[in-house]
Amino acid sequence: NMVKKNTLMRTAVATIFASLFSHQAVAQDGLGSWNYGLEIYGWLPDIEQTTTSGSEIDLSISEILDNLEFTLQGTVTASRGNWSLFADGVYLSLNLTDGVSASEPIGDFGELGFSIDADIDIASFISTFGGGYKFHDDQNTKLTAIGGLRYTYLDVDVDVDIEAGIEAGIGDREFAAAASEQLSIDDSSSNWDVIVGLQGETKLDDRWSLLYYGDIGTGDSDYTWQASIGVRYALENFDLTFRYRHLEYEFDGDDALEDMTVSGPQIGIAFQF
Repeated sequence: NMVKKNTLMRTAVATIFASLFSHQAVAQDGLGSWNYGLEIYGWLPDIEQTTTSGSEIDLSISEILDNLEFTLQGTVTASRGNWSLFADGVYLSLNLTDGVSASEPIGDFGELGFSIDADIDIASFISTFGGGYKFHDDQNTKLTAIGGLRYTYLDVDVDVDIEAGIEAGIGDREFAAAASEQLSIDDSSSNWDVIVGLQGETKLDDRWSLLYYGDIGTGDSDYTWQASIGVRYALENFDLTFRYRHLEYEFDGDDALEDMTVSGPQIGIAFQF
């Protein structure tokens, strides 16, 4: 509703001003140059969705890989002193095709047949971005409070071809008839949510570190939350990361989806500049 969107906009503007203020503050404090990070990863989740009509749509990891057209996933970070900026994005494009055909006899007079072919294109983009402040940093553990926005876009394009035919004969007379129909549905939706959370890393030894993250938010959605836990393995020029990541939405009911869960393992390679 309008009140929720106005509140979201005011919070977003406040977040932007806070980021600009923090950037100016660290520049004046002379905390050194900015450090940048890039992590390219592959998130292999199961996707579970419930429509507002009560239908359940489930896509397993294997189904996603079988129907995957394109994906781009990664995180960029910039940090200086205790302050940081981050942007995480997951783009996924799927094409699913399915068909069914059957024929049934009509007594002794003939046969009725039909076929249905469906082509479904799904494009989705989930991005979380904002800033953070590292409030705890000892020899082993770093903890950062974060705040920002999550943007979600979903586009579904469905094309269905339906063909039906009948062949029949009565005595010496035979006749046939056929009909076809094409249905197309193209629907898209987007969500903006304000999120707050905690990000942490605990050093286990010279190579291994424990990674953990959690956030919760609301806005266009009734609520959304995300959590991940994993490890980092440090090499000479880059790091390897292994996580299990869970993202959940409860939508407000105005869109086609009522809820959505995206959950599965994530493997990445991280660079520091």
